[in-house]
Parts: sequence; structure tokens; C-alpha cells
Amino acid sequence: MHVGQPDKSLEAFQRCVQVDPLAAACSENESRALSILGRYDEAWRRHLSALDRGAKIDQLADFQLLAHMGQKAAFMFASNQSRYLPRWHRHEALYEAYRNPAADHGELVREILAFAGKERLAKGEYLVGLLLPLGAYDLSPDLWVLWGEDNRRYRQSPQFKRYIRESGGVRLLAQDGLPEQCQPVEPDDFRCD
Repeated sequence: MHVGQPDKSLEAFQRCVQVDPLAAACSENESRALSILGRYDEAWRRHLSALDRGAKIDQLADFQLLAHMGQKAAFMFASNQSRYLPRWHRHEALYEAYRNPAADHGELVREILAFAGKERLAKGEYLVGLLLPLGAYDLSPDLWVLWGEDNRRYRQSPQFKRYIRESGGVRLLAQDGLPEQCQPVEPDDFRCD
């Protein structure tokens, strides 16, 4: 997943679910990989199946999937959780931003960043993952969240290229091959869709 090969990671997560159907990490990553691949209906079915068998935790949410499936209440409930934005006051606006990813959400991002504060953002990789698809490109994300449709604009930004270089991602990509979203430009350069 870290090197932009969600199809291969999906196979591993599906095997993981077969071995341990109650392991939250297996089920959550399986449905997230399906979501990243754009297989939303299947991701939703797997998500609901994991919830039914008790294989989900309350700390991780796939906001792209929830918004894509029109699950406003579940989205807002998740964004109110402790790892995201508890006590914030515009969760419906956040949901609408996810429903309209191509719009400019700069004002909303600035408001959330001011609310969250630097200290909280420094230790909140979950919060960073929530804000990245909305245009908070100066934050340092976890590599695994970068490859879905929700982060297409980020992959096209100068901040993405800088992040990949500074995080050692170029070495990983060179070792494992460029993801299908990326193409080589020069021997040591690339661009991503």
C-alpha cells in the first residue's frame, strides 16, 4: 500500500481476513484498499461485513468511502471521534467538502488547522489523512493514504513531490517500481496523476 500498489496489498489483506476475520487491521485495510481502487460498492459491503462481525475499531475511518456512499451521519459521527475533530462545530461542511472534492476548500482547511493547532497536528496522522484530500498539502501524510482518488490533486502538487523525496519515498518507488498513477519524467524524476 505504501508504494502505490493497492491491488497487491488487497490480496494480502484478503488473506489476512481469511486467517483472522476479527483482526481490525485486516478488515479495515481490505475495505480501504478496495476504496482506493475505486471499487466502492465492494468496499462498502466488506466494511459492513466487518462491522457486523465486530472487526472494526473506532479509531480509523474511510471518509472517502463514507462520503461516496452518501453516509452523512456515519461520516459526521466518525469526524467527531477523538482522533479527528471532537468539539469542532462544522462537521456537515466537512462532509459536503468530501462530497465535492474538486472545489476549493482552502477556507475550511484553514479553519480546521487553526482549531486543531500545531501540537495536535504534529501527533495526529489520522487528522492529517482527513485534511489532505481537502488541500492541506503542507502537512506530512502517511504514505499509504496517498494513492486513492481522494488524493489525486495532492499527487500533482509540488508538496507531494517534495514529501516523496524527503521521506525516502523515491527510494521505495525506485525499488518497487512506480505506481500506475505515476510516470517517469527523467532518470530521477516522476510525475503522478
